[in-house]
Amino acid sequence: LSWEYSSQAAVDEGTLTPGDRSGDVWHANWADVIVEDGVDKLYVSLCDISTVVKIDPIAGRVEWKLGKDGDFTLLDPLGSALPGTEFSSCQHGLEVEGKRILFYDNGWVRHVSRVAEYELDTTAMSATLLWTWTDGWYMCCLGDVDWLSSRRVLVNQARLGCGSVPTKIVEVVPETGQVASTMT
Repeated sequence: LSWEYSSQAAVDEGTLTPGDRSGDVWHANWADVIVEDGVDKLYVSLCDISTVVKIDPIAGRVEWKLGKDGDFTLLDPLGSALPGTEFSSCQHGLEVEGKRILFYDNGWVRHVSRVAEYELDTTAMSATLLWTWTDGWYMCCLGDVDWLSSRRVLVNQARLGCGSVPTKIVEVVPETGQVASTMT
């Protein structure tokens, strides 16, 4: 074990609120260790507060929060401000590559799920929403998204249970929004 991090540290420093319910206060639904300049960084998705945190687990501190009440100003590709509703709203299955983060955005605020890709500028503390894609589906609590080697995006439009609406896997071309393939 090279390091250990407790979310209590973020509560103690005032970065995260302790919440008012017992058990799963933030609903951490995804985490990954990304090595940046030879140092482990912990990225964690907190669904219930629609926020992603980047943690330096060795220093024991949160470096930034990305979400509606976070540290970043949200911009469109031309640099104009976007409303907070364009941040993700309960995100799953993130992909982190350099300054870019790909989200499966469940869309609690909009009641429409989508894929969203942001580029972060941690000097200016701005997040540019590069593109989004949806075909109008909504799934409140499941899903995943992955970059493929072709730079296309694979979307798992998950469904709860085994009801009449099956899970759908969609391959999307980000530049055009075109669906390259679908599997149900």
